[in-house]
Amino acid sequence: MSNSHKYSFMEKSNNNGEFFKCVKPILVICRYMGLWPVSGTKNKSYTAAFMLDIPKVQTLFVWDFNNLIVSISSLYLENRFSNLNRILVEEQKKHSQTEKFDWSELRVHYTLLTQLVKIVDKHINPIIFVTYGGNLFFICLQFFSVIERNSATEFVHLPPCIINYTGTWPAKLFYSYSFLFVMLKTTITCGPAVLLYVASREPLKSLHTIPSSMYNSHAHRFMAQVYNSHVALSGFDFFYITQSTILHVVRLIVTYELVLMQL
Repeated sequence: MSNSHKYSFMEKSNNNGEFFKCVKPILVICRYMGLWPVSGTKNKSYTAAFMLDIPKVQTLFVWDFNNLIVSISSLYLENRFSNLNRILVEEQKKHSQTEKFDWSELRVHYTLLTQLVKIVDKHINPIIFVTYGGNLFFICLQFFSVIERNSATEFVHLPPCIINYTGTWPAKLFYSYSFLFVMLKTTITCGPAVLLYVASREPLKSLHTIPSSMYNSHAHRFMAQVYNSHVALSGFDFFYITQSTILHVVRLIVTYELVLMQL
């Protein structure tokens, strides 16, 4: 009985060895690309690597799903404001020769859209805060990996069980690709939110060009409402996604890059 158990155990071990021998090239590529969290360990426990990679894949899925939620919500709201702007331009051309025009309906429409933005922002502003913070962190992290300097890494003491692959050309190639990919994903996430803010300010251009025959108290109230309204998605009300916010973030990243280059 003991010999049969021993034989079956040896057979399973041989099968596992053949399996890992077949997938070894894939595991090596994953190790260089950073897809296996413990593949840099000297003991090469592939089973532990696979088990620890499950929460990593789930985290990446949640992160990308949050980016998708922000982008889709921003595109939907921006489309609603674009429709309002299109209606405003059409009504302005249609009633350019008339003295009476009811601006109250368009103003109510704009008010409802601003309330809709506030409702959506109330539900997704935690997602926006985490998403934009994570994107900024990974942009800086990947850029640090691309232009890694010895003087910058000599203060980082890795444990003796960790093998550092950051100096190899596959790792540098992956970090360059990852940096560009994170930049592209952040741009796709930020772009619709910025377009939402721009679309919410678009009625001012039409209101500033209306003829004097169409200007009345309702048009003045509509103009004041658009001018004083701050329609934009926010991250826990700490920041609003506008052109100025994006410029501040770009300035921060450029400053971080210059500091790294001087190390």
